[in-house]
Amino acid sequence: MQLAIESGDVQEISVYKCVAEYLIAKNDKLEIVPDNALSSIEYSFCFAVLKDNAELKSVLDKAVDEMKSDGTLNKLIDEYIINFDKGKTPPKIEIPVTEGAPMIKVGVTGDLPPLDFMTPDNIPAGFNTALLAEVAKRLGKNIEFVQVETGSRAVALTSKFVDMVFWAVVPFGNSDIPVDIDKPDGLDLSTPYFKDSVAHVKLKSDK
Repeated sequence: MQLAIESGDVQEISVYKCVAEYLIAKNDKLEIVPDNALSSIEYSFCFAVLKDNAELKSVLDKAVDEMKSDGTLNKLIDEYIINFDKGKTPPKIEIPVTEGAPMIKVGVTGDLPPLDFMTPDNIPAGFNTALLAEVAKRLGKNIEFVQVETGSRAVALTSKFVDMVFWAVVPFGNSDIPVDIDKPDGLDLSTPYFKDSVAHVKLKSDK
């Protein structure tokens, strides 16, 4: 997407605000467009699971609710998104391992830093990984990361290649967009763990 802007193939790209801030911190040729038509729409970030996997959804909801109540979630958001130095690469996160515990396979794309990022040696990093480390600890389960293409997340889930993927939706009532427009058939979504608006990024204007 950045190459498309720099080559002139597109004038702007639309990404989440925290991703836009990361991009411009890494590339001094870029800037955030002051106003865009989607800036008032807020996306909710959730875990997506198969609709028939009610047990997994239930324990994920419980973990997210507990992290909201005890302040852990806000602490992770502050550390890995709000106060994170976006000029740096998102840090690798150590995922706890519980011997003999069940495994949850999580699909990651690695293309939304500082939320979802893959290091050059293919190790997941950033906010989502830090969040999952806390979830794994609370659930007493092990996490296995599986890299998937962004457009293949729903297929990876419905084919049971993975048990869970990260998803973002426009909450019903926040706009004129119909409910569940962002949720493919057969998927269910956990309690949201993060919200962000949309920002447009473009080449800096010549002064």
